Amino acid sequence: MNLEPNNFRMGFTNFYVGIMVRARLRTTDEYTEKHHMVPRSLGGTNAKTNIALLTAREHLIAHRLLIRMTNGKERNKMVFALQCMTWNSPKHKGQRVELTTK
Repeated sequence: MNLEPNNFRMGFTNFYVGIMVRARLRTTDEYTEKHHMVPRSLGGTNAKTNIALLTAREHLIAHRLLIRMTNGKERNKMVFALQCMTWNSPKHKGQRVELTTK
């Protein structure tokens, strides 16, 4: 087994893509949040093809994966995005998401 950082990044990327594909193919009555699959700060757009509706849990996981998939300035941008997302704001209406092994 090769444990080089690039192999780990590829695993995170595959997991991220899986979440995006699943979100794009389903309909749900659960609370969802819009997520830019390619973040705007990394060149993504507001086009419908770049938006996925994620549950709050998926959204948090997606942002944590984006941190692991990037490095340098791009990683700093993803850390900032996650911090903004987890600060108390009227947009998130006090919802709290806890990650479990579920």
